[in-house]
Amino acid sequence: MLWPTLASASVNFEKRRRALVRPGWSMGIDLHGGLRRGNLNVLELGGGEFVGWQADRLGFLLLGEHRFRAQTLARAGQGFSDLPRSRQLNAHMGHLRLFHRLGPRLSVEAFTQVEADELSVLRWRQLVGTGLRLRVIERDGLSLHLGTAYVPELEILDRALFLGQPGGHGPINVWQRVGQVIDASVGRGPVTLVNTFYVQPRIDDPRDVRVLDEASLVIAVSKHVSLELAGSVRVDTRPPSYCAVPVGTGGCAPELVRRVVGTEVAVDPALAVSF
Repeated sequence: MLWPTLASASVNFEKRRRALVRPGWSMGIDLHGGLRRGNLNVLELGGGEFVGWQADRLGFLLLGEHRFRAQTLARAGQGFSDLPRSRQLNAHMGHLRLFHRLGPRLSVEAFTQVEADELSVLRWRQLVGTGLRLRVIERDGLSLHLGTAYVPELEILDRALFLGQPGGHGPINVWQRVGQVIDASVGRGPVTLVNTFYVQPRIDDPRDVRVLDEASLVIAVSKHVSLELAGSVRVDTRPPSYCAVPVGTGGCAPELVRRVVGTEVAVDPALAVSF
């Protein structure tokens, strides 16, 4: 339904949605940093921004996220050359979502997302989706929401480095996925505990699945400023293999063959400002 002019496949959209607490316009930025473990130990700095608007039944949210990474220590048996091109491996994402409330508990949504991630040799991924979101409970500092969506996507991997994927798929693919989300939070005073769980299996091959689980401790310092400590686990059951250097006519030497690690763990402290 939507094709953006913005220049990532899981992003925790739910934590941005919580900033839309009143009718009219909302905006915000955040700065974060931390240590990410997976393919290599990576020191990461990043930031994000959002702008949103909502009325009685209609609303939209546009957000961006940028992560700037520098490799630190290599995993056992690996060196800094094990990831492509340089020690700076960055990622960028843009997400646009429209939602329409059908009733007090049910909403219909349409969204699109674009992303690029040098750490996983992803040159471009664009997805669109539409689905439903159900408010199960929201009272006394406790909330629980469920969502489901149909999500087709286009994925383009770095053809200069790409070697293969499970199932014989190439560097350019169109996937059909179904996305599920469970978002729960409990809060008292300025402190809120949040957990968001996403799962996106392929419709034609449910063994190819992406998972994101993120737990956050949010402390409201003031009406507009909050501190956040988030821990996340990302899983891709079908990550690609690649060459540590661009593949020439002679192919990739066996000692330079690498495989993107399918499980990545991160801890991200953040400072967020919204208004």
